Amino acid sequence: MDTRFPDGHELTLSRASGRYAFLTRDGLVSKTTVRPAETALVETLGDADGDAVVLGADFGVVPTLLARETGCRPTAVTTSARAADCCRVNADRNDAAVGVTLDAWVPVERADHLLYAPADAVPAAVARERLARGVAATAAGGTVAVAAPDPDGVAPFRAVFDRCCRGVTRERVGDATVLSGRRADGDPETGLEPNSFRATVGEYTCRFLTLPGLFSWRGVDDGTAALLEAVSVADGDRVLDLACGYGAVGAFVGARTDCRLYATDDDALATRFARRNYERNGVDPQTVVTADGLDGFDDESFDTVVANPPTHAGSGVTRKLFAGVADRLTPDGAFWLVYNEVMGYDYTLRTEYDLAVDVVAASEGFEVAVARPN
Repeated sequence: MDTRFPDGHELTLSRASGRYAFLTRDGLVSKTTVRPAETALVETLGDADGDAVVLGADFGVVPTLLARETGCRPTAVTTSARAADCCRVNADRNDAAVGVTLDAWVPVERADHLLYAPADAVPAAVARERLARGVAATAAGGTVAVAAPDPDGVAPFRAVFDRCCRGVTRERVGDATVLSGRRADGDPETGLEPNSFRATVGEYTCRFLTLPGLFSWRGVDDGTAALLEAVSVADGDRVLDLACGYGAVGAFVGARTDCRLYATDDDALATRFARRNYERNGVDPQTVVTADGLDGFDDESFDTVVANPPTHAGSGVTRKLFAGVADRLTPDGAFWLVYNEVMGYDYTLRTEYDLAVDVVAASEGFEVAVARPN
């Protein structure tokens, strides 16, 4: 086990070219198995060469195999900082020359091949937009392929292929369905329209832009609203909007106080929208970074940290967040958080991170707590 990643899991994959060892972690698309859609993409590309872009690369199976088994120069593209770390580790472990890019969409101007195995959790509209932007950057004649466990999983992408590719086929490869074709002259339709809404908490109303797939993208959720009603922030505080999502907490806190706001989230799409939403609400943050927990900050300490933690991502994710907060709070600092009461985070913060915790509000299954250094 790699001691740098205490929440890590180990996977092995045997292929004709050899045995591969992969690190996975909580919060990734798949942490216990290699998805059949990923290996199917590799088979589709065969022994091609050139620059290959792998969207939704997760922990790096497809680019690693491409680097070892084909003549391609692969680039792994992921929206998750945690996944990007795993891609780098796994490329090094398996002696694979893989470029790794952390980006919300497609950060290249040109690719010879484009491969994508969308995660089930990615809404179809966002996955189509990601594919379309990738196709726009793919050279004429290059392979474009999307893989999913069943035919329904590739159906949302058919229109992009019919518009932009020739020789389109849908076939079963192992335990996955692959839709593939050769890039032709048609231009893909891009420009996914964001959702827009207003939200009011207390005396303040903020305006937001979001996309499907971002947490609570249709409106500020009840837990975050309860947190905002309870949190106390003083003018001049160094405030961290932790796991910021599209920036709801930071927008409200920054709008109603003269604080110095910092923000971070693991997801590059979330931080892209957080920046837009802070600006829409007249909030000028010190910095917004895409990073795993507090990895994006060197030696900064914070007077106030505010979070609605991503409990669905697994205990490895939340424990890293909590450890980072405990290490970075000023002696008089406060960590405000909201969570489903069944998670018992007040107990966790007391017993594992030596913080004094008070539950200050409870409503409809949520608890709002404030934790301070002992």
